[in-house]
Amino acid sequence: MEMAKLAALLQSGVNLKTSLRELGILTIPEKLKLAISLGSPLIPLLKSMNQLEQNQLRASGELEQALAVPRATRRLLIWLPLITLFLSSAAGLVSLQALLSPISLTCSAFGLVLLLIGSRATKRMLQSVNREFLLQELQDFSIAISSGLSLSAIEKQFPHLLKNSEVNRLKILSQKTGARLTDLVSSEIEISLSAQLSEKISELRRLSVRILIPLGLTTLPAFMLFIIPPIVVGFTK
Repeated sequence: MEMAKLAALLQSGVNLKTSLRELGILTIPEKLKLAISLGSPLIPLLKSMNQLEQNQLRASGELEQALAVPRATRRLLIWLPLITLFLSSAAGLVSLQALLSPISLTCSAFGLVLLLIGSRATKRMLQSVNREFLLQELQDFSIAISSGLSLSAIEKQFPHLLKNSEVNRLKILSQKTGARLTDLVSSEIEISLSAQLSEKISELRRLSVRILIPLGLTTLPAFMLFIIPPIVVGFTK
């Protein structure tokens, strides 16, 4: 949103330094620094950055929604044994005396250890989800060509960009078809963002299934350790 406001101020004739100060932008984004250093037109770039930022925010929101399913599953299954134990005690199926017996306390301790193992294992699985979208080299290449640099000049200043397979493919496509390279890069950024989002959501759906394995191996034994020993002890007494 700040990029859109900055573009509006520049378009109205306010200089860059004043615009940044008025918007309270203390740190200039790297993409904007690159554009300034190359002499690229700032207003179209800022509008493009704003559009990309909005798309990335929407993509991140969709990822959070997809991630909510395995998170909720993890939370529910980890707390289920403890909730069941509490409800069993409230219903009178398990007495306090049976819960405090040495056998029940020992089994409950083992159950808590299992729940802790399951919690840590699934937490690592959730934290391993990559939420970053790899668009930096395409964006840098887009800024470089919009500044008027030739491909040979880009190769000299930014040799890593033309080594990127996507950038190289777009360059060849532009040379074969005569299509504007800037348009091809812009469309490729949008396509790449959508493709990466789709791939990440598919991975999260698979994670929703995989996460059940450590949860099942820990919460089910913990459930039995919490419930069965106190009931057995209560019946024997």
